[in-house]
Amino acid sequence: EYAKIFRAFYIWLNDLLEEHAPIDVLVFEAPLLMSYLTHFLTARKLIGMASICELMGSLHGIDNIFEANNKTVKKHITGSGNAQKHHVMAACQQRGWSPNNDDEADALAILDYAVSVFRSAA
Repeated sequence: EYAKIFRAFYIWLNDLLEEHAPIDVLVFEAPLLMSYLTHFLTARKLIGMASICELMGSLHGIDNIFEANNKTVKKHITGSGNAQKHHVMAACQQRGWSPNNDDEADALAILDYAVSVFRSAA
């Protein structure tokens, strides 16, 4: 099961990186691993996918690869690291974005956070 999931993710990410090359920055959501809540098999998938992001970034010559911590992103976008999904959605909508679901809202929040990090570093 893992090999199929990781292979599909590798191919998808490779295609995406090739389509949008050159890419200067690759940011991905850090795996949420709460020992008492995250099942071992889920943790294995999350860590594997994060590892593939780092590997693919390196193989594509991307120098700036980093994972965005969930609480840090939530605090950036909503003002609270403990914000709920609907708070992230509302914060995205307040910025004029129209995410169709929580996953899209999370992705936009990560993008906004990454832009702010790299703007302040410049």
